[in-house]
Order: sequence, then C-alpha cells, then structure tokens
Amino acid sequence: MKKLILFSLMAVSLTLAACGSDKPTNTEADNSSDLNEQNEVDVKKESEFPFPDNTEQLGEASVVVSTSGGDSQDGNVPVLFVNEDTLMDSVWVEYANFHGDKETFIYINGIYDNTDQIGELTQTTIELVEGNLEPGIYTVSAVQFEKNNPESKPIVYTEAQFEIKKANE
Repeated sequence: MKKLILFSLMAVSLTLAACGSDKPTNTEADNSSDLNEQNEVDVKKESEFPFPDNTEQLGEASVVVSTSGGDSQDGNVPVLFVNEDTLMDSVWVEYANFHGDKETFIYINGIYDNTDQIGELTQTTIELVEGNLEPGIYTVSAVQFEKNNPESKPIVYTEAQFEIKKANE
C-alpha cells in the first residue's frame, strides 16, 4: 500500500512538472538578468552629471596629475605604464586654489568620476579601473558650479592630462 501511495505521488508530481508554467525557466531568467546587467553597463558609460559646455580655464585653480614618470606641470603629459592584467591603478592629483566651500566635480575624459571637497591645496589619488586603464591620453577636469549644481554655470574649471601606455612585461 505504501508503495502504491508513493508511486501515485511521484506520478502526480511528474505530471505537474511536465505541464509547464508561465514562469521563466532559470535559463530565461539568467538571460534576462544578463541583459539587465548589459544595460546597466551601457548606462554607466554615460556621465551621471553632464560635462559643462565651453570648457576653458575659469578661475585661478589648477590641477596637477602625477605618475611615477613625472607630472603635468607646464603642459607636460606624464606616462603611467599599465600591465595587461592590471585591474586597478591610480594617479596622484594635486588641486590648488579651489573654493573650499563648494563641491568639486571630477571628470575623466568628460565622464563624471566623483565629487570631492577641495580647497586651497588638496592632494589625493584618482582610482583607475576598467576602461580607464586602456592605453591613451586622459584628461582630468575639475569643475565647481554655481550653487553646487552641475547643471548650472561653471565658476571654476581646470584640467590636466596623463597618458597610459601598455607596459612591456
């Protein structure tokens, strides 16, 4: 009798499983999740805060980017050598003559990177990951806006460049 009940329960559960459902299978759900992640990556490539138009030097502020190979003073473009398998690196940055009572929006190649409070003299690093580790010339822009609103008029703008080259391993 127990075998008959057990067999009947197994038959019913197999029948229900075979009937299917409207819910996506794990594979369908995984594919949907992959598409969502792909869209998120595409969105992240766009700047969270818009890069200001007419970007010319505004104010007395300055940015100096430094690598082990030098710094960006006097229009120099210092080089950072990056190995092919590097996941993260950084450059040193010195900011001078900014308004300490305002936020400073930092952009790399016109894409928003972070916001920081920068004053008369601030030294920090910028972390470089993913696409910002590819060989090429990069521009670090520091902008302060009226009322700390990145959609308003810039009141301070300055920039400096550095270059990433592939290291010979």
